[in-house]
Amino acid sequence: MRHHCAEIINKLPSHRLMALDVMRGLTITAMILVNNPGSWGAMYWPLKHAQWHGWTPTDLIFPFFIFIVGMSITLSVNSLRAKGVSDQHILKAGVIRTIKLIALGWFLALFYYNFRDPSFSWVDDKLLQLRVLGVLQRIGLVYLIALCCYLYLSPKKIAITCIALLVFYGAAMLYIPYTLPNGEVVSGLWLHGNNLSAFIDNAVFGSHHLYYANAKPLPFDPEGLFSTLPAIASALSGILAAVYLTKQPELKKQARTLILVGTLAVIAGYAIASITPINKALWTPSYVLLSSGLA
Repeated sequence: MRHHCAEIINKLPSHRLMALDVMRGLTITAMILVNNPGSWGAMYWPLKHAQWHGWTPTDLIFPFFIFIVGMSITLSVNSLRAKGVSDQHILKAGVIRTIKLIALGWFLALFYYNFRDPSFSWVDDKLLQLRVLGVLQRIGLVYLIALCCYLYLSPKKIAITCIALLVFYGAAMLYIPYTLPNGEVVSGLWLHGNNLSAFIDNAVFGSHHLYYANAKPLPFDPEGLFSTLPAIASALSGILAAVYLTKQPELKKQARTLILVGTLAVIAGYAIASITPINKALWTPSYVLLSSGLA
């Protein structure tokens, strides 16, 4: 076994980070497991999402992917720059990749036809009710914005942007008022179907194009437009982690520093959970700190 592992390590290309490849593999394995738990009627709790506030191991899979996207941006851009590829060309390729991810997300949402139901209308039931946002769409948007940040901002400015996104999103969710369908003006709520992010989703896309189309009082999407802002912060945290790893060659110091920073991030996430509860669907600042810390 030791010899076999040593052969794998020796064959690893020099431009790849083994820890990132291992993390990506483990995250994909976890994703396959939670999407195929056996019986949907009898599942172990770690394979379920939290009902609303709180988290389970399943709630870490998506932010881990976003964190991995951030780390991959750093390593791939560094490799392309070393080969003489211009930032303009890198950005152009990033735009194309984002378009492909969004198009693939829409394709998967539309790729269905109920041949058994003669009254089924693909245009009415699928196309005109297309879920505009989704997992792949969020990954595409977050990837492009994070790529632009790494191309045109220094690591210090990226860190400031990451913090600013979390502060702005948290403050907006707490203090910006919005109007419910009954005319009541409220603010500072983190409820299912009753928060600023849900209000923005419903106002921009309409209920027919959202995942929770029947949520009351406001339909919303767990990969909504406004909640994409803190998801960008998750990717930026991955960028910063990779920047540190590429600049610090000593492995033991890498491990000590990342363990310390990760632990502090988790503690900070729980410290602010009374203000912004840990919530995946809203991608709250506390959720970003927790998930990036664990990542």
